[in-house]
This record gives sequence, C-alpha cells and structure tokens, in this order.
Amino acid sequence: MGLIQPSGPSWAYCTHNLPSDVDATDLGATCTPGTSNSDGTAVALFSSALAHDVEYLRLGLNVTAGLSANNDILLTVLIDPAGGTNWSTLIPDLVSGPLGGVLLSGSSPAGWAGAYDFPLWIPAGASLGVRARTAHTTAQTIKVAAFALGGNRNPASWWCGQRVTAVGSNPSISAGTSHTPGASGAFSSWADLGSPLTFGCGALQWGVAGEGDSSYLQASYQFEFGVGAERIGPPLFRHLTSLEAGFWLPTGPVFRTLPAGAQLQVRGTCDGGSPQSLSVAAYAVH
Repeated sequence: MGLIQPSGPSWAYCTHNLPSDVDATDLGATCTPGTSNSDGTAVALFSSALAHDVEYLRLGLNVTAGLSANNDILLTVLIDPAGGTNWSTLIPDLVSGPLGGVLLSGSSPAGWAGAYDFPLWIPAGASLGVRARTAHTTAQTIKVAAFALGGNRNPASWWCGQRVTAVGSNPSISAGTSHTPGASGAFSSWADLGSPLTFGCGALQWGVAGEGDSSYLQASYQFEFGVGAERIGPPLFRHLTSLEAGFWLPTGPVFRTLPAGAQLQVRGTCDGGSPQSLSVAAYAVH
C-alpha cells in the first residue's frame, strides 16, 4: 500500500507568547481594559515583530471575575505593519468577558476560558498588540495567549483573509448585541445580528459574552449562528456562574463563503427555565 500524503495545512512556523520557563504560570500578554467604555492602554502581543508571514492567528483568553457588576469587555487586536507601535485596528471589538475566575497564572491549573481562531494573513515584519475597554468602573485584567502560524507547505489547502469586520459589537457599551435564549432546551427564534455584511467573507467566528449587570445566574447555553435560518458551523457552548465567571468551548475557524449583503442571525437555548439576555457578536474574515 502506498504512502498517503496529507493535503491539509502543514505549518512551518509558530510564533507564540508563552514563557520560556517551563515552571511559569503567567501565560500570555497582560492587558488592562479602560473603564467606563473608554479604551485602555495598548500592549504588544509579542516581544518583537513577526519573523514570518502569518496565515492563522489563534487567541486564548481569560479574565478576572467576581466584581459584582457589569464585566463585559471588548478586546481589539492591533497591528503596525512597520513593526513598531503605530497601531491600527486588525480585529475589532471581540466580546471577551466574563471569562474564568482564575487567570492564566497563579497556583490553580492554567487554561483558556475562551478562544478565537482567525484564518488571517499578516505580513512578516508586522507587530501585533491588543487594547480593551469595559463598561465597568473598575479595571480588570485580561490575559491573551497568542499563536501566529505560517509557512503552510500546502498553500492550496488553506484559505485566509486580510481583514476582519465585527457584526453586532457595540463599543459604546463595551458589549455585543443582547439576545435572550429559549428556556429549558427550546431554541429562541432566529434574530438578525447586526447589519448585513458590507463585504463578502470566507470565514467567520462567533462570540458570546455576559449578561450585562451584577445579577448573573448559573446556567449553560448553546448559541447557533447562521443565515436564512440555517446554522453555520457548530453551536457555541457557553457556561456562566453566579460569580460572574464562565467559559465557552471554541468552535475553531468556521469556513463559509457569504456574499456582501448577507444577514447573519443568532438563536440560543438555556438548560434552565430562566435564561438571561447575553451579549453576542460575530466576526467576518474577508
């Protein structure tokens, strides 16, 4: 039997911001959001400019919790193509809270509370950073673990775009679009999410944040995103605790070609009888 050669992506490079010390528990870049819906200070994701082109960017997120108030966060990924800190927006307004009560640091086991995956081309020599904002009046720390992959030996096996558009995010309240899931396993009706796509896209990512105030109830949710009442990709599982913490299971990049003018939709379901309205958004790669 002949050797079967894999035709999927084969990455030659992976730049990351994990520590070189194997005993370290402080993982990723530390970003402090600005409060009261104002941008915080930008920080670099990596210690230097990228040494290779990037075709796949993965972000692992975790946030402090338990502030007894609105702790929704929007995180923006920044780029300087010249390798400095003259930042412009690369990926806008990622819904990023509330996420686990334990940071990617400390004595407890480290792990991601949420993740985003973007098939995105970024040129060698560029630097990447992040900046965040929250509706809260107290600053929270968000940790961002980043993995930038490139050098695909099978270029025909992988599609990537060059920019990302947020759908449903609202920087004025540091959150996404409010949606109330159905109760006790019944899905809510499909609802339009944001405005129709301005540009055609080749991939998408989904985000589900929090409830928007201090009255969090422990519950598990499933959200589906789609077009024309047809789900695109897997559902997103989201869990929230009464301590304003939680996590979601990453969906990976969702490859789907959609034309300009397509209207994204969302629906959801809750395991209990009293679902709360959660903040949702989508991100189109084009």
